Amino acid sequence: MRKTTRTYQRRKCEIELPVFTGYAFVCYGENKRMEILKSNVIVKVIEPFKPRLFLRELIMVRRALRVDPTLNIVPALSEGQLIRIISGPFMGTEGIIKRVSRKMRVLLNISIIGQALQIETSQDTIEPI
Repeated sequence: MRKTTRTYQRRKCEIELPVFTGYAFVCYGENKRMEILKSNVIVKVIEPFKPRLFLRELIMVRRALRVDPTLNIVPALSEGQLIRIISGPFMGTEGIIKRVSRKMRVLLNISIIGQALQIETSQDTIEPI
């Protein structure tokens, strides 16, 4: 859960919201799987390919939320992903992420001639398409 402030009728209230809306993380034995699916609350069970890595990632999220419970979720970005730049001098430009780091390298492809232009921008100026 993460904390956020909402305003209701000119009053500020601090409420807790799920970090990952729409997901419930459950540790269960194989004999409980059918019971969970029969509950009509769960639509689909997603089994992690690497359960230890998945658990480690969730632990890191929990640690970060202990330090700052107001953290927000942002879409994960990966190399090869199509993005749009939403602010700055390149606003409106669409391209493909070449490198994920503090300064993102984005390729602007001209597919018909097999050429591309590479620009650098920060992660907070882009959104996935």
